[in-house]
Amino acid sequence: MHIPSLFVVGLRQGSNAGIFGPVQALRPPPADRAKQCSERSRMASRPTPAAHVRAAAGHRCLRVVLGMSLLVMIAGTSALASAKPAIAAEADPLQIVGRWQRTDGGYVLELSNPTFDGRLTAAYFNPRPINVSHSGWLLKEGYLLIFVELRDQGYPGSTYRLTYQQDTDSLVGIYFQAAVQQQFEVVFQRMD
Repeated sequence: MHIPSLFVVGLRQGSNAGIFGPVQALRPPPADRAKQCSERSRMASRPTPAAHVRAAAGHRCLRVVLGMSLLVMIAGTSALASAKPAIAAEADPLQIVGRWQRTDGGYVLELSNPTFDGRLTAAYFNPRPINVSHSGWLLKEGYLLIFVELRDQGYPGSTYRLTYQQDTDSLVGIYFQAAVQQQFEVVFQRMD
């Protein structure tokens, strides 16, 4: 069985103590380990002068269980991560980079620097610059989704929730005008 390098991260230099105790505790337990764990746990509940020693043995059992649970979680996560590249090939976040103009006015949205973790640099003009407080992108079910929040005078948390339409090379979605608490359907066309 291969143990992912993630477990090595918790090691202190010159020690074999990992996140959940000694690294060897992450190996599969012997068949009679469950019996030993229940016996130690039962004995640890008795109030004796050496109870703290037996309690430590019970903690080792807990560390084994937690370590095995973490292995199962990591295995499931790696399976999901391997499925992402197939979807990502359909929609590239670089497709949204550029200057976009709303079809119903002179509003301009400039998008640049999409990063792998979903961050996105955005600038908004009406026609003067409006402060963009948050922006980002997300790939969901093969669609590129863009979120932009505006915080400026007259724009108290107004938001754009847009979807990139590859067939028409446009951004389509909802603009929430926070000042008047209304939503509007909007379309942005590429200017470049």
